[in-house]
Amino acid sequence: MKRFVSDLRNTIMAKYIKAVRNYMIKKLNRNEPKNREKEISVGAHLKELRYTIIGCLTVVVSGSAVCYGFFRAQLMELFTNPLDGLNVPIIYTSVTESFTTEMKVGIIAGIIATSPIIVFLIWRFVGPALFPKEKRQLMLCIPIAVLLFGGGVCFCYFIIFPFALRFFLSTASVDLEAMLTIGDYVNFLCKILVPFGLIFETPLIVYFLVGFRIIPLERLKKARKYILLVCFIIGAIITPPDVVSQLSVAGPMYLMYEIGMLVGVIAEKYKARDSAKAIV
Repeated sequence: MKRFVSDLRNTIMAKYIKAVRNYMIKKLNRNEPKNREKEISVGAHLKELRYTIIGCLTVVVSGSAVCYGFFRAQLMELFTNPLDGLNVPIIYTSVTESFTTEMKVGIIAGIIATSPIIVFLIWRFVGPALFPKEKRQLMLCIPIAVLLFGGGVCFCYFIIFPFALRFFLSTASVDLEAMLTIGDYVNFLCKILVPFGLIFETPLIVYFLVGFRIIPLERLKKARKYILLVCFIIGAIITPPDVVSQLSVAGPMYLMYEIGMLVGVIAEKYKARDSAKAIV
């Protein structure tokens, strides 16, 4: 009798363990992305990566050639438009400077113009490896990141860069005549536009930092006064010595940080809700 009870108990435990294992396997399979492809070899991955890189380079080269060949004059006029009214001549001091600068402008315009195709090629490569939830988040974040970066570049180009240009051209201690080389001018413009585009990505960066629990939201909130001080210091450096110009730079920079705090609160709520669902 004891042996029968022992065998029955072992059989029940074995079936229970088997049922739990099958349930966990089904749950894991259900969480797998529906479009996940079969595992392929490392060589096939490298081959696909090579095709993606070649495709991106081909698209950039083609777009840059079109921009340089057909829109070179319009692009140079766009880049030099902030100098209108300043009576500052633009020169070049080497034989190849004008050509290389126009080529650089064409490449920049080509990358911007072909960026949707580049994003599509990269998405086609990494998409099959993502879960459906990750795909939805990435599809939402990409256009937001583009809009934020474009907003920062436009804000700098139309508001900040004219202030900075006038300030640096007026700092000569003696009566000197300013003559800008086209190469230095384009480099200076790009060095200002790109950081402002990245500054406007602050809300999205805070969302990822808080959402993935890399930095607690409370620590970012405690750093408010230091961030405000840094914003005013940057505003004082890159603008003329007046309060209005300084506020025009420090205000939007700190506003981006505060928007990032609000986005961080939303990220924490979503994270807490996902954690609660996972426990249930």
